[in-house]
Amino acid sequence: GVIGAAGDISYNEDSKRVLTLSQNTLTIVDTTSQYAEPVVVDLTAELAAVKAQYAKNDVMAKVTVGSVANDEKYVYVSYKVEGATDIALTVYDYNGNKVNTAYFAAAIDEMPTKDKTYQVSSVFMQDGKLMALVTNTVNGTGYIFAIKSPAAI
Repeated sequence: GVIGAAGDISYNEDSKRVLTLSQNTLTIVDTTSQYAEPVVVDLTAELAAVKAQYAKNDVMAKVTVGSVANDEKYVYVSYKVEGATDIALTVYDYNGNKVNTAYFAAAIDEMPTKDKTYQVSSVFMQDGKLMALVTNTVNGTGYIFAIKSPAAI
């Protein structure tokens, strides 16, 4: 099948697109036509670029592709980064073209502890806002935060 074993999946009613993440591959499926070929994006190079950016900031942790979310215009791919205090997102259009990679400060000051035991577990859309589930890697507690408006990315 087109989707395979998904690590994450997202659907947006306005765009009529299903998105899946499987290892380092993003697949975008247009559900309006049975003849439309899926758009497949290899995330390997972008993952390496995100890892390099964190290495410049002395964050030498494991970095992996995390989750996918979408709205009517864009696709948002997040990364799980152990020991980072921000959220890395790569934004794509529905043709698989990279629009931007942005780093957003996480609300670490609002967390119960100020250490670096948090990571973004997933991103998702809620009422038109891009949200992040941030979890504590030690005790598993989770917190939900709004990320900057998708229109501003």
